[in-house]
Amino acid sequence: MERWRWLPGFLKERHILINIANFELKVVEEGETVKAMRVIVGRHYRQTPIFTGKMTHLVINPYWNVPPGIAKKHILPGVKKDIGYLANNNIRVFHGWGANTVEIDPATVDWTKITARNLPYRFQQDPGPTTADYLKFIV
Repeated sequence: MERWRWLPGFLKERHILINIANFELKVVEEGETVKAMRVIVGRHYRQTPIFTGKMTHLVINPYWNVPPGIAKKHILPGVKKDIGYLANNNIRVFHGWGANTVEIDPATVDWTKITARNLPYRFQQDPGPTTADYLKFIV
């Protein structure tokens, strides 16, 4: 009920509504659901933001910048077992953030010397069918 209170008094003829508790997104046009899909939402310590606003564009299957905690807990062990782990999951390796970001060839890294404490790289997963599978593994 508290979340409902923050919705506008009326929704436009065309809108997107996400039911966080149900992990579900609905696209509604003229009162009819024209598309529904499952979504991934935050946990109690990393909550999904709640807002209402006009959308001007939507990115379907965006790149996913892997959070550091997930990189240390899931990706680094996978890479240490098999360097092909990155390619198999469409994951690229970068050094730095912002304008100074440089993509690194994972084959040039001695992964045996990298630990969760000294991980200097960040990982980005390319859009595609493996993204959803990987996220199911994490959640």
